[in-house]
Amino acid sequence: MLYHSIIFVSSYFDYVKLWKYFSENNSSMSFINEHTEDVDCVKERNKFEYEKNRFLLVSERAIVFGKVDLWYAKNIIFYSLPESIEITKQMIHLLNPKSGQAIWELMESWEKKWQ
Repeated sequence: MLYHSIIFVSSYFDYVKLWKYFSENNSSMSFINEHTEDVDCVKERNKFEYEKNRFLLVSERAIVFGKVDLWYAKNIIFYSLPESIEITKQMIHLLNPKSGQAIWELMESWEKKWQ
């Protein structure tokens, strides 16, 4: 099972769509976006870091505003690619491929554009 996996979403619209889906299905998820209060960010990060929740759904702007520390992530799943190349570099440099960490990209949104 993928523990300590961040699901990264660049658009807030996609974030809300995923948040609704995972909330309705009682998933083991933590949620942080740019509108999350600092106190709630700490609670959500702690749940994720100490393995109460396996996944952290995070928006790109939450990373830009410094609400998320990514150093404890073991896997990153890109629901959509970051708009900023700096965010991409920051996320990729956090992972060490020799330790079994991985980067995944969900291509659903890309595939829909080409059909």
